Amino acid sequence: MFQPITARLTKRTDLTYDVSQFHFKCINPLELDFSAGQYMLIHVPLTHGHIRRKHYSIVSSEKEKEIFELLVQLFKGGVGSEYLRKLKIGDEVSMQGAAGVFTYKNSPRDKVFIATGTGIAPIKSILTTVLNPKKQDTRNIQIQNSQFNVQNSKFYLFWGLKTAKDVYFLDDFKRLAKENPNFTFQIFLSRQQRLKEDEVFRSGRVAAGLKELIQNSEFSVQNSDFYIAGYRDTVEALRQWVIAHGAKPERITFEKFV
Repeated sequence: MFQPITARLTKRTDLTYDVSQFHFKCINPLELDFSAGQYMLIHVPLTHGHIRRKHYSIVSSEKEKEIFELLVQLFKGGVGSEYLRKLKIGDEVSMQGAAGVFTYKNSPRDKVFIATGTGIAPIKSILTTVLNPKKQDTRNIQIQNSQFNVQNSKFYLFWGLKTAKDVYFLDDFKRLAKENPNFTFQIFLSRQQRLKEDEVFRSGRVAAGLKELIQNSEFSVQNSDFYIAGYRDTVEALRQWVIAHGAKPERITFEKFV
């Protein structure tokens, strides 16, 4: 059952021309208990007291309870998009959540994360939660986070976007890779041939990177966990692709955006 949440908008960060990050502080209750990878349902007010529930993934770490962030692609004329676009700092928003089963499965296996578009949101939430080895306790003393056993696993991220102007979170992922030698990522630009002089960028679609990974003798597709999030048809195509190349269906976690 979804928990009702009232939260206050504290900040809006425009990441690209059509993608924004909305920062909220919990009002009632004072904390949001969620697992990385889950989503919220925002109540969009309509006429005559009716509401429409719109689904947006949490992009922040589950270690932050009093605040949380949602990643939103703003579509012109979209009911949810127009509501969020008009919000002002300090406005209170009614929601429900958190919910969803796109969550991290703690295992010693290698992890392959595949995202298209804003499908990166639940994946970034998982990665920043799992790969951040330290957290702060109430006395402001750093303590080791032993909840996740990641030392023996490799983490791969393949993210598909259209062009360089669609890219965001680049510095965040570079920092995560620098702090975690077992994490690597590549960004695939499907509609851009000339790339920036940066080794993380590739031209084409994410399947090309997956094919290279699967052909690597040090990688076992049968003994890896896969996480796929993004647009519905693309997610299903990628899910079938990795199964055809040896992935076990029960080790594939996926989230399809409408």
